[in-house]
Amino acid sequence: MSLLTSEAVVLRVYPLGEFDRIVVLYTRLLGKIRSVAKGARRVRNRFSGCLEPFSWIEFVGFEKPGQELVRLDRAELRTAFALGIPDYETFLRFNLVAELVLKTVPDHEPNDSLFRLIPQVFSEMRVAGRSRLAQLYFQIWHLRLSGFLPQSLNCGACAGRLDKSMSVRLDIPRSVFLCPRCATGGPLLSGASVALWRSVLCRPVSQVGQGEVSERAYSEIGEVMRALSVQAFEREFECLELIREASL
Repeated sequence: MSLLTSEAVVLRVYPLGEFDRIVVLYTRLLGKIRSVAKGARRVRNRFSGCLEPFSWIEFVGFEKPGQELVRLDRAELRTAFALGIPDYETFLRFNLVAELVLKTVPDHEPNDSLFRLIPQVFSEMRVAGRSRLAQLYFQIWHLRLSGFLPQSLNCGACAGRLDKSMSVRLDIPRSVFLCPRCATGGPLLSGASVALWRSVLCRPVSQVGQGEVSERAYSEIGEVMRALSVQAFEREFECLELIREASL
């Protein structure tokens, strides 16, 4: 039996029997793991308040060879991000982050950059008027850390420089951005959207979009990110569709 200890973010929680819970964690040192918390559904339990979705915790657990589930022994709460979710759309955006990690990140493959990104984005999502920007920030960086984000400095066809004030289009089959001269179709990023995109790639989430971000920029980047995610991971994401429906 191996002793495990790490920071983690709670992604999903499921009931197990009458008193226990299955808890899916994205951990800093171990990557994505599935665990069992014995007695976590009792009124009085040692995990009280720590194992809710979107919580940032420190935990101690045990792993036995040949067993899929890690047994959680104790947990300490750092931040309960769910307590600050202001509205339904923000709740969906929290769930989108969890869904992307659950469905696209392999088990037991730690990524410190991705782990550090999640609490930063969750914290920013709770700030009034910032949840939509924080969602797009996470989507862009998630694709970049997964190796699927197209570079935005040069045209994917002619290799010409893509100035930040230039409108570009995404060639979905090739997953490249094209200049106006080479583009024949595909989702558009206007100059303002390109500038915001580049800002995301070089600044912390709390420093991006301090000025007013237009509805057009949100819409354009959202459509590009949806197309890139479906192309890269070859699947649809339920929370993306729910967010689109909720914003109509």
